[in-house]
Amino acid sequence: MKKYLLISILLAFLAVSCSEREQEPDAPSVSFTPCRQTKASSAELSGRVEVEFTNAGVQITHYDFEVTCDFTAVNVTHTFVNGVLSLAQQGSPNKADCVCYTDVSYTIDGISQEEVNVIFINGEQVYCGERVHCYENVHALPDVPQSVGFCERQFSFLEAVTRYHLLEDVYIIKGIALDAYEYGRNIMLIEDLKGNFPENISTFIAWGDGFGSIESARFINLAVDFEEQDILILILTTFDDRLAKLWESLRYYELFGIPFHEKPGDMRIAGCSTSVLKYSDGLVTGNISRKGERSINWDEFVERLQGIFIFCK
Repeated sequence: MKKYLLISILLAFLAVSCSEREQEPDAPSVSFTPCRQTKASSAELSGRVEVEFTNAGVQITHYDFEVTCDFTAVNVTHTFVNGVLSLAQQGSPNKADCVCYTDVSYTIDGISQEEVNVIFINGEQVYCGERVHCYENVHALPDVPQSVGFCERQFSFLEAVTRYHLLEDVYIIKGIALDAYEYGRNIMLIEDLKGNFPENISTFIAWGDGFGSIESARFINLAVDFEEQDILILILTTFDDRLAKLWESLRYYELFGIPFHEKPGDMRIAGCSTSVLKYSDGLVTGNISRKGERSINWDEFVERLQGIFIFCK
C-alpha cells in the first residue's frame, strides 16, 4: 500500500512540475549572419528592428546587432505580460574585448498583433501597437495662433497627446463646458487625466485656437463648436507673459482686425491639432486618431491615453 502511495505522490509531483515547465516561454530558434567588423547594412537599415506579425507569431529582425567577436550564438529570452513583450538579446559567449555586428532574426510563437501593445528589446522600445501608437515628441507647442497655412497639418487628438504630453505646461483634462465668451468658454474641471493640472483651479477660461478674418475661421472655436453642459476632453497649455508680448508684436488686431482676448495665466488649447473631444453616454467622439477613428468607448480611450503616458517617451 505504501509503495502505491509513494508512486501516486511521485506521479502527482511530476505532473505539477511538467505543467509549470509548459507555462515557461520556449526559447526561439535564432538565425544570424556571420560576424562583421563594420556595419554592413545600409544607413537606412543600420540598427533598425523590423517587426512582422505572421500566422506563427511575431517575427523580429534586428539589423547590425552588436556582439563580441567571439560570439557563436545569439540567445533570446522573453516575457509577455499585459500586452508588453520584453525581449533580451545577447551574443554568447560574450567574453572578447572586440565587437562586431550581425543581423539577427527569430519568431516568438503564439503571439498575435491584437495582443501586443508595445515591444522592448534590451530595454529599448522598438514597436508600439495600433492601440498605443507613439509619434515624434516635440519640445514646445506652436507659439502663434494657428492658420491652415502655418500648420504642417491638423493632428488628431492622440497624435497631439504623443507629441506634447512630456511638456510640463501641457494638461489633459475632462471638464464641463459652461458659459461662452468670444471664442472661449469657462470650463469646470471633472478629471485631471494627465495628473499635473494646478490643484487650486476648479473653474477656468479656455480659449480656442487659430485665426482668420472671422472668428468662426478658428481651428477650434469653443463658443461655436460646443454647447453649454457638453462634457469635453481637452489638451491645454498656459498663456504666459512671453506669449502675450509675442502676440502683441504680431499686430493682428491692428493689421487685420483680429481680436485676441487671452491674458497671462489663461488656458488655451494646443495649436495645430484637434485638442478637444466630446464625451457622451460612455463614448468619446471627434478626430481621435490618425486612423480616422471618430468614436470609441471611454474605457478604451483611457487605456490608450495611459499607454501613451507610459510607453511614449
